[in-house]
Amino acid sequence: MKGLLGSRERRFGLMQATFWAYIGTFFLYIVTLLSACGLSSSQIGYLTALLTVASMVGQPIMGALSDATRRNRAVYIGCCVAEYLAFVALYFSQNIWQMAISIVFIGLMKDPAACVLDSWLIKALPDGTGAYGRLRGMGSIAVAVEGLFYGFLLDHFGLGLMPVAAGITLCLLVAAALTVPELAAESAPHTAEKKTGMTAALRATMTPRLVGVLLFFLVLGVTAQPMYNFMPKVLEMLGGSSRHLGLMYFLNAATEGLFMQGLGSLKKLSAEKRMLLSCVLYASCTALVALCGNLYLAVGLMVINGAAWGLHLPARREMIAQLVPERFQTTMQGMSDMLYAGLGLTIGSALTGNLLDAAGLRTAFLVLAAGEILSTLVLVGAIRLRKTGDGKAALRG
Repeated sequence: MKGLLGSRERRFGLMQATFWAYIGTFFLYIVTLLSACGLSSSQIGYLTALLTVASMVGQPIMGALSDATRRNRAVYIGCCVAEYLAFVALYFSQNIWQMAISIVFIGLMKDPAACVLDSWLIKALPDGTGAYGRLRGMGSIAVAVEGLFYGFLLDHFGLGLMPVAAGITLCLLVAAALTVPELAAESAPHTAEKKTGMTAALRATMTPRLVGVLLFFLVLGVTAQPMYNFMPKVLEMLGGSSRHLGLMYFLNAATEGLFMQGLGSLKKLSAEKRMLLSCVLYASCTALVALCGNLYLAVGLMVINGAAWGLHLPARREMIAQLVPERFQTTMQGMSDMLYAGLGLTIGSALTGNLLDAAGLRTAFLVLAAGEILSTLVLVGAIRLRKTGDGKAALRG
């Protein structure tokens, strides 16, 4: 039994590695591709914003589909194949309208596929939340290793390598997914849900604490996500080039992967405490980048950002898993992704861009750091809601 479980964990680890290696062959270089097509900065900005909005729409739809059908593998593979077809369409697009349509389909599939994979892992393994960080770290390490040479290959062979590399890694991804069976069908019917209906059951899941936690993810997304996305602009302002950007991506991905792999004694902390620690790291990194004024120091500080994400993602998955019945796991995991990396990023990017233009780098990033501290207070409030609710439940018992 132990050997079977270990084999299943290794298969999920391979799925994480192949998925993020697949994403690394094209998604991280979409802006480079759009720029090579002759689009202006404003046009690229509109298309990337459209990508984020499409992701926000796709998250709840694919999450609900996965939960309703319990066909995680089919939804996951379908999203990845559709995303590849959309990327090929983007690569061969002849005008900006064709590009926009392709971008929409990429956004509808990319983040939902990642969420379905993560939720599938957590539900399939007995200690899914405990194993998640270690297995997800394999994906980050795959991106870091791939990033060491893939950029040089693109410089040598040109952007025509992108659809070929994405196609090869997609085949590896599908092969890895086919080795993992679907979740077993539920043996007992959901009697309560039959009486109240799916909508009422989902509404009952939205406890005050869950709402508070989701609000926290939104506020943190507004404040923490833009810093990473604006780092290319920061490095440019400090005199950096593409090689410095590549080094930054490598340090960030390698650190987050190693941190997820080897949390060590930090695993003894609750998910909420690890999330609080990640908020402190996010705020520290943002403030230090604002104050450093040195190119290589700014690149090196992304190690802190990688550590923060290495703490944040496993803790976020675990918090949702603890708060939500298995029936709605993928739906709510997708909702947290949508609030943090979708709506939060969209609002935060707009505010940060305006702040950068109006007040400069230092003021903009210090405001973000203050916002990250604010998000920490929101999380503390959500934790207090849980403790209050537990106390009332104990009194009723």
